[in-house]
Amino acid sequence: MSASAPHAELIHRIASADLPERGAIKFEYEGPAGKPVEVFCVRHNGTPYAWVNACPHWGVGLDMDDGVFWSDTGPYLVCQNHAALFRPDDGYCQSGPCFGGFLKPVPVEEADGQVALFRPGWPDAADWL
Repeated sequence: MSASAPHAELIHRIASADLPERGAIKFEYEGPAGKPVEVFCVRHNGTPYAWVNACPHWGVGLDMDDGVFWSDTGPYLVCQNHAALFRPDDGYCQSGPCFGGFLKPVPVEEADGQVALFRPGWPDAADWL
């Protein structure tokens, strides 16, 4: 989700040049109670979006640890476990076992050649992660 987050805690920064169209970068940050949270950031139609790397179906990483998040058949993110397809701009699952569900967004802001990612502030973040 691309959003301005001036009051949120910065969790990661990526050089804009390191995130090409249909590119993906994965990293971890310390989540609630010190639990590591894996996040991936992609660029779609020129805009960066970031998501917690967990399928809403089973909670497994979409990339199955190989760093591949994009479908070969279209402009979608794919969960390699059950081939669920997600729209990269809003995380909506349009096909697969989690149809109608959403990926958990991570706030993103791009400025001055940098993509900044911020700690999520959704109400259930501490319970979900």
